[in-house]
Amino acid sequence: METMNSPEEPTQSPQEQASLPASAAPGSGVRGSADGSDYGAEQIRALKGIEGIRTRPAMYIGDTGPRGLHHLVYEVVDNSIDEASNGFARQIVVRINADGSVSVADDGRGIPVGPMPDMENRSALEVVLTEIHAGAKFDRQGGYKTGTGGLHGVGITAVNALSEWLEAEIRREGAVWTMEFARGTVAEPLKKLGVSDRTGTKITFQPDPRIFPDTKFHYDTLQKRLQELAFLNKGVRIQLFDERTGAKDDFCYEDGLIEFVKHLNRTTTPLFPQVIHVQGTQDQTEVEVALQRAAGVGNVNGNIAQPHVAQTEAPHVEIVVELADHPHLGRWRGGRVLELYRVRQRLARGNKLLRALTERPLQDRLPLASLAGQELRQL
Repeated sequence: METMNSPEEPTQSPQEQASLPASAAPGSGVRGSADGSDYGAEQIRALKGIEGIRTRPAMYIGDTGPRGLHHLVYEVVDNSIDEASNGFARQIVVRINADGSVSVADDGRGIPVGPMPDMENRSALEVVLTEIHAGAKFDRQGGYKTGTGGLHGVGITAVNALSEWLEAEIRREGAVWTMEFARGTVAEPLKKLGVSDRTGTKITFQPDPRIFPDTKFHYDTLQKRLQELAFLNKGVRIQLFDERTGAKDDFCYEDGLIEFVKHLNRTTTPLFPQVIHVQGTQDQTEVEVALQRAAGVGNVNGNIAQPHVAQTEAPHVEIVVELADHPHLGRWRGGRVLELYRVRQRLARGNKLLRALTERPLQDRLPLASLAGQELRQL
């Protein structure tokens, strides 16, 4: 009886089998020829934490150019922001040091330093800085109820892995603790230096020139990002200092998004003076919206009667109509109930008038634009 070979299991002739090296026997893990193209089990690498990050840094920070370099700072700052957005910190200080390194300090609770029994009794600080997927944000038990930016426990480890050196200074439990690292591995163990009645975390790091072609931080890049974070986290003070030049900034916005919108519209002419602000919570998810429509599209400060302005205006009006209709966003900041019906009706009428602008002759557009503007200004 003749048997047929499955297409998935091609056979080799006796001559082909004889020509294979002994190491290429079934189960040896070796395939290929002796010309250097062998591919087998010994070619498979399993990179662990720090080594994986250093081998493929772009997977963790985007790239190794200026964007990735500054992303290191953002990763550390985001941890401080998480402390602040959950009520554990009020101040964050970012400092570009004279030697080109960066320090990020906050007055939060401080990274825990105690031993972790399930991690060979290593300090929690060491685990957080050297192991990926280590942190307190995988659930809500660590006090991070809202606003957490780092949910995967990778960011600060990536910063450590991609730094020539990193120093951690922790203030908690009535003491000052320090630990030093070099290219992601422990250089100096956890030390208790002295007493302190304050709490907080300070991370200082120097980017590794083996990873980054240019390790120079740009003040303006950090300034823009930190100001945005201050707008988005009302009441949190974020300070930036550059010891190389003496430049400094101090950002703190008690009205948060409202001030952000005013800042964005500072060189334009708003169609209505008051910033629309809506805030609410549903299923432990907080939503806050602030908007103000300004005249002008692109680089041209256009009249509202112009079709391209009307077409841009209409979607904004529709969005606000939906927000005003949303049952969980029906409150102004300060606790006053938003008059949903009044707002919706005025926005709907304004939206209808704006849409009509594109369907009318030019001579009829100005009166319609005026009516639409009146509806929006009365909000």
